[in-house]
Amino acid sequence: LWFHDKAQPAVGTAAGFLANDVFFVGSLDGTIHGYDASSGNILWQGMTPGAVASSLVVVGDSLYVGTGVPVPFGGGPGTNGVFAFSLSGETLSLPSEAMTSTQSMPMLPPAPEMMMTPTMTGTSGMSDTGGTGDMAAQEFVGAALPEEIQALMEPVAEATPNPDMQAVLDELSEFGAPPIPEMQARNARAVPLPADAVQSLLAEREGSAPPPAAVGGIEHRLIPLPNAEGDLLVRILTPEGEGPFPVIVYYHGGGWVIAGLDTYEASARALVNAADAIVVMVAYRQAPEYTFPTAATDAYTAFQWVTQNAEMINGIPEQVAVVGESAGGNLAAVVSLIARERGEQMPVYQVLVYPITQAISTQTPSYETYANAVPLSRPLMLWFLRRYFNEPAEAFSPFASPLLVRDLSGLPSATIITAEIDPLRSEGEAYANRLEEAGVEVVYQNFDGVTHEFFGMGAVLEQAQQAVDLAAEGLQSAFGE
Repeated sequence: LWFHDKAQPAVGTAAGFLANDVFFVGSLDGTIHGYDASSGNILWQGMTPGAVASSLVVVGDSLYVGTGVPVPFGGGPGTNGVFAFSLSGETLSLPSEAMTSTQSMPMLPPAPEMMMTPTMTGTSGMSDTGGTGDMAAQEFVGAALPEEIQALMEPVAEATPNPDMQAVLDELSEFGAPPIPEMQARNARAVPLPADAVQSLLAEREGSAPPPAAVGGIEHRLIPLPNAEGDLLVRILTPEGEGPFPVIVYYHGGGWVIAGLDTYEASARALVNAADAIVVMVAYRQAPEYTFPTAATDAYTAFQWVTQNAEMINGIPEQVAVVGESAGGNLAAVVSLIARERGEQMPVYQVLVYPITQAISTQTPSYETYANAVPLSRPLMLWFLRRYFNEPAEAFSPFASPLLVRDLSGLPSATIITAEIDPLRSEGEAYANRLEEAGVEVVYQNFDGVTHEFFGMGAVLEQAQQAVDLAAEGLQSAFGE
């Protein structure tokens, strides 16, 4: 159909990629050209210095080029690796109509101003060879939070679990699993967790584990990810009754690395019944296979899908809230922040249960007091961080550490729940205080005598039932019920 002599150096590279009528070709001289597939006009040009493209792929508004073959004829030693090019901007421009798609990538918006900037250095966090990872522990321990944030954190005295909580911890210990920080992620995903201890304890007391709390219905759907990246599984739990119902988008915990929908279904079922709302549980992609910011963009993709398709699941599009536990609490907070920055529909309410609100320091009062707590300890938290982030500087992103965002005004009202015996207690408390200072309506409660992961243990813990009721009260107020 057309011929362009600029393509002559491309003989033999076999590197091309077609994306929405733009054809990208790698050349033997290290040049990458983007051609209009209909006319042959050059729309974009880039360079991989000293190396020839061996593979090309477009994701969103970025072009990723894998290389590994030196440029021939004295072109240098070559570069084995991946180049990432922007397909928009002043110097490398691509007409926007050439890259449109039926579903746009929920790209992170421009970062709002932060209270501090990266001070840590390190290498890739993708290694999963055991308990250490590539980023040394001191690279996360060494950063100090701004003084104005530290001032929002009360001193933390050491406490002991109440008898019911201790019974769960004893049962968890009986499983005899190796410490997660000594494992690779694939093995850590197979060990028993606190939710399993609850079921085992109930079975011992009653002869068999009771059935889960009844809900009106349960189904699963696949949400298409942008740019043909695959699908995102969601589990939809519906209350009894005709509806339509408000909707809660729920993000599970597990440090962005372990656990899943089954582990946290008790929490979701409790919320369905307490808030009389649909709960959409999101199986976001996990590290180290998918590092930051994949979990955050997946979380926002799911939230967008729910707001756009709520009626399809008997939900009310204008009444969509977010709830998350631990790392999921981080994602719920980040979804609210992304929506604000993009100027799009925000959650009507956010419930953050012992959330990770900052990822740069493990020197807060609660980290110091409960460094060796169970089930979440400082070593385990560092294990999570080293797998979630590609490099330490990413921890300073507002979409990783919302506590550090300078301006938190305009975010949804919130209920923030923390556990007394939990390294994350101080940062949850500080985030509640910072939201209040920014004019956001906040209900904050710390539950005594319990540990991280207590929220879904309503079958054995009175405090868990109280926490669910507190969350439901805030949600129903936002739903207008």
